[in-house]
Amino acid sequence: MGKRLKRITVTDPLSYLKLMSLTQNARFVITDSGGFQKESYWASKRGILPMPQGGWQEITDTGWHTLVKDVVDADWESLISNILEPFNYPTNIFGDGKAAEKIVKIIGDRINL
Repeated sequence: MGKRLKRITVTDPLSYLKLMSLTQNARFVITDSGGFQKESYWASKRGILPMPQGGWQEITDTGWHTLVKDVVDADWESLISNILEPFNYPTNIFGDGKAAEKIVKIIGDRINL
């Protein structure tokens, strides 16, 4: 087993606060959790997704997370090397966070507020 693989920590399920604390201090994540894919994106952590489906396509389409469909035959050393390469953080892939303001303005304009 490669030296990088020996440094991976596998855990039982964690509380949200513990999970996010570990995430903030991680170099990258490996997860099959759809929810954690988003959390790790928002924490600016790249990820490897060992799952047959793409999860959040917005994240995988940018290359921020790498989908691994064949976990058994995957070249984990290469996957980890690639995920650690410098990569520009894809901003606002889920929007700019101002949807409510835009909706209120549109409704207000329609009813002349």
